[in-house]
Order: sequence, then structure tokens, then C-alpha cells
Amino acid sequence: MLVSEWLMPTPDYSAVAGHRFELHAPRIPGWDGVIHCEVLEVTPSTRLVWSWRGSNMRAATRVSFTLAPDNEGTLLTLEHSGWSGLGGFLMSKMHRSGWAGKFLGRELPRVLVKVRATTSPQTLRQ
Repeated sequence: MLVSEWLMPTPDYSAVAGHRFELHAPRIPGWDGVIHCEVLEVTPSTRLVWSWRGSNMRAATRVSFTLAPDNEGTLLTLEHSGWSGLGGFLMSKMHRSGWAGKFLGRELPRVLVKVRATTSPQTLRQ
């Protein structure tokens, strides 16, 4: 399951609107490492939207992944929104750092190289 490889382990992910799943990060003091999610929107090969609520968050936020053609291939836009208050501001800063560094900066590129090496050009175009 590629989500588990580039983001966080999830035992039961399915890209079907309405599907609920959990992501599991390492535990840290004050947080059990569980993120509760639901698939809110799926547009194949274009857009994916999840609700996102860590066990220490009061309300769910939204994470959207959008793919668009680009001169050099495909552009991925990630938006994590729905934060409120001072606590939300601080949590958004922490999440932004994680998205940019670990997930988009290191893990996703590593998985994409692996997928490209094991997938035929015909399949990649579909």
C-alpha cells in the first residue's frame, strides 16, 4: 500500500469516498500517534481529499492532494486547511514542516522513483 510507504502506516486504506481509516505515527509525549481520517472526495488521477484529526486535535482538518499537468510532468499541490485559534496556528506550523520535509521532501520522491522503476511506461500514462 503506497500510502503506508510515503506517508504513515495504515492497515486499511482505500481511496473510496466515505472510507474511514487511521494513520499511525510514532508515539511522542502527549500524543498516541494516531490520526483519524475519512476519504471525503476522490477524482481519479486528479484529486483526493481527506479529513484529518489527530487524537489530540479538537476538530478535524482537511488535507487535499491535487494533480495537474505541468510542462515537465505532473504538479502535486497539497493543502492542509481548517485550523482555528492559536492552537490551530501552532499545529499548522508543525504539520507544514512535516509535509514539506519528511513526506514531500523525502518519502514521496523515494516511493515515486521506486514505482517508476517497476512500472511500464504504458501503465504510467493511464
